[in-house]
Amino acid sequence: MPTYRLKWLRILSIIGLLSGLIISWQLWLPGRAYPRVPILSFIISDSLQYILLGIAIISLFGSLHKRASTYFLPIYFITSIIFVMHDQSRLQPWFYQYNFILFVCWINRLGNSERPNELQAIQYILVGTYLWSGIQKLNHTFITETGPSLFNTILPLDIGWGMLIIPIFEVSLAVMLLGKKTRNYAVSLLVIMHLTIFLILSPLISNHNAVVWPWNIISIGLVIAAFWNSAQSIYDVRIHTPIVQFTLLLFLLLPGLNLFNAWDEYLSSSLYSGKHIEGTIYFSSKIKKRLPLQIQNQLSREDGINLDHWSYTELNVPSYPETRIYDAVHDTLCKDAVDPLSVVLEIKKEPEWLTGKRETEMHYCNGKKID
Repeated sequence: MPTYRLKWLRILSIIGLLSGLIISWQLWLPGRAYPRVPILSFIISDSLQYILLGIAIISLFGSLHKRASTYFLPIYFITSIIFVMHDQSRLQPWFYQYNFILFVCWINRLGNSERPNELQAIQYILVGTYLWSGIQKLNHTFITETGPSLFNTILPLDIGWGMLIIPIFEVSLAVMLLGKKTRNYAVSLLVIMHLTIFLILSPLISNHNAVVWPWNIISIGLVIAAFWNSAQSIYDVRIHTPIVQFTLLLFLLLPGLNLFNAWDEYLSSSLYSGKHIEGTIYFSSKIKKRLPLQIQNQLSREDGINLDHWSYTELNVPSYPETRIYDAVHDTLCKDAVDPLSVVLEIKKEPEWLTGKRETEMHYCNGKKID
């Protein structure tokens, strides 16, 4: 039975990845204005980037076949690592989750047996995702701004701090997935939740963040495949197995470090949490005239460009909300600066969880930072 479930978890993750890659194709190919932020500095030619994306897509299609996935998935993983090393912005939350689900499925194929450990590992991935997604929303900004801006599109009511029901609901569903008796109820409610989110973000209502449209639909299949009518308690398998420990570490333990700014937002299920930093780059009139047209067309009246808006517009994904990423983008743009004030990065820091107040910091091309 675990093998049958893992088959569908593998197929659904592959479909999700293919959908995400197609929707966000500008993120993976050359010819974009939004700067890349590599982990390691190395040059990949334009033609090689096209080849790598082609190899990744072919490998994913090949991995749809159970036996062939043993050989195709490692090829895909290599291309994924190269892509992320070449640009950290590619480590989007859907990409991160799908890849680790596929990695667990590949480990199962290497074992060539019906072992429950891998299914349990994927269950921990999903439980951790829902648990931390809910915890991250327990803050003033989500309750008063982000949450209402999303859900008021379908239910225009001012419920104030009643919006707390959203994160509490999500955390509760994560806990319910752990128990045999409550599992199916949690799956049913999660299906409704994902359909609601899909409806809100779809062209029917807000037409926002298209890359997560398929993620919400695929997530319905993932949670059904992993949990529906599963007789296996999440406690039945000992956690001493390396693959279970690995997923526990990445999806249940390390996200807790994000509360202390020691782990990335997108690796901690913090999407639509309202607690991301915000970055805007302002250009002097001299620099403005030398910018590519795709940047000039997005400048505000103050000759500034919001990095999240820029990323959405050009790459069809949100920006990677970390200070080091925004600093690296700023440093790239500073190469054409004529003086330290020509290109200025304004960072609105993470809001205080109880008040929503943000501190602002200005970064200049000479390396100075002023609060």
